[in-house]
Amino acid sequence: MAGQPQRILASGRVTQDLPAWLQILADVLEAPVIPVTIKRSTLRGTALIALDVLAPEVARTASATGEIRQPVADRAASYRARKQDYQALYEAAIALAGAEPRPQSGIVGRASSPLRTATSGK
Repeated sequence: MAGQPQRILASGRVTQDLPAWLQILADVLEAPVIPVTIKRSTLRGTALIALDVLAPEVARTASATGEIRQPVADRAASYRARKQDYQALYEAAIALAGAEPRPQSGIVGRASSPLRTATSGK
């Protein structure tokens, strides 16, 4: 698994329409989340890849960004605890089904568990 991310750049309409999700993402991933505020950010990324091939010596300008969301330590601890609960439930369900567990992935494996909310009311 890769190391802890130093920062996360997030783009798309959801970054403008639902800024609370950016804070949740920062808390879950324990890294600052920086919203990219330019429109058509995918096109910009494609252009930068092309520029790397066609003119690698040309300087790049930074993307316009919005307010950085810093992770809140108490929330991150809560999400880590939820992940452990979810992992235990997952392993129990897999064992009951007689299936092989899937390997954990870095980002998905760090997400909070909707099962804890549904089963314990927390």
